[in-house]
Order: sequence, then C-alpha cells, then structure tokens
Amino acid sequence: MFSLLLIHPVDLDITPNVIKELDFVGEVITAFDLGKDQVRTGMMTFATNTELLFKLDDFKTKKEIAEILYDRKNLVKYPWKGGNTNIGKALTLLMDGGLSTSHGSRADVPQIAVIITDGNSNDRADFDSA
Repeated sequence: MFSLLLIHPVDLDITPNVIKELDFVGEVITAFDLGKDQVRTGMMTFATNTELLFKLDDFKTKKEIAEILYDRKNLVKYPWKGGNTNIGKALTLLMDGGLSTSHGSRADVPQIAVIITDGNSNDRADFDSA
C-alpha cells in the first residue's frame, strides 16, 4: 500500500512521443491494485504552468484513470498545454502538497513521486529553490 503521484510533461518538447508517454503512464498505473485501502494514484502535469490533473483519491479504478488520460483517436481529453519544460514549478507544486492528505494521501503509507521528463528544465531558478 502506497501513494503514487505521476508528474507528466505537457510541453512542446515531448509532443512526438505523447502516445508512448501515455502508454507508459498507463502501464505503471495498471501494474498496481488500486483502491481506497490499496494503492492510490494521482497525476500532475507541467509545462510553462503546473496543474494537479487528479488527486490521489479522485479515481478508484484503472478504467476511470485510463478514461481521463487519453483516447487514442482523440487526445482532447488530455490537457495538452505546450510551452516550456518547467520542472521547478512541478517540484514546487509537489512540495506544496501534491502528496498531502488534502490531496488524498495517507500519512501512514509511503509517498512516491515519479517525474517523467526530457531532462531539460527551462526554469533553473525555481528548480534550484524546489
């Protein structure tokens, strides 16, 4: 039992690989038994700005999460923003409560965050402070 927050880029650099990225996220999520008393998963996105796409207790099943992530024929369900790769802003949102109990985490379980990125951040100052 643990809380898993996936932090995924929605910037322009990652565009050609969006299906591969979403498949990876889906594979990570489906590897675990999800539920109130099992693994909880949430997702943040980042580009120029960051957004908590869904909290750790928003969805209970793998199917619910898959529906919010993407429809292979039409990516409009996925919040594709474009912009810069601001990893620092993502880390700041994470540190400001991405894995907090107010976002569905539990104090008595391990808290895990996984950042998916191309490795090049455009916000060095924010990255250093995070």
